[in-house]
Amino acid sequence: MNSNKQSTGFTLIELLVVIAIIGILASVVVASLSSARTKGKDAAIKTQMTQMQRQAAIFQSSNGSYIGSGTAGQNDGLAECLGSGGQFVGTVFDPAMSEGVSDLMSGVYQNSSSAPSGNRVFCAVYQNSWAFAAGLNNPTGTNTGWCVDSQGASKEVAFSFSTTGTPLTSGGLARCP
Repeated sequence: MNSNKQSTGFTLIELLVVIAIIGILASVVVASLSSARTKGKDAAIKTQMTQMQRQAAIFQSSNGSYIGSGTAGQNDGLAECLGSGGQFVGTVFDPAMSEGVSDLMSGVYQNSSSAPSGNRVFCAVYQNSWAFAAGLNNPTGTNTGWCVDSQGASKEVAFSFSTTGTPLTSGGLARCP
């Protein structure tokens, strides 16, 4: 008598192939999520910087200038831009004078990419003008950031965030390059 037994279930090879396929699909999904996260941070930077323009316009309307009771200057790095005892006291960048702008600057700094020297933001303010730039996490070019200024510019700019000083002045005005 010949009995045929049919086994039900999967072989070890079949199970390993299925596990490998699931692993490959999972790695593709994780890579996509990482890209979406950096794009989301860049969108937040651009939105916060657009809000900075609006807050600065309110400051200028209330104080007659972007300097207010402060002095003109330019700098790099968040601590310098928000400096409590430096050249930006009394200006549009002073947390005590314009809380909305300084809060937005801090938010931009948190979302911005870190350049090799640690400079993530640049700022400049003069009597009739101001500008602020931050590095992007997913730039379209090398060392690229986003810049807003008092002339209404809100654009992607290409300059090195690893330098000191600021590339945000031209012709006696603070402006995006």
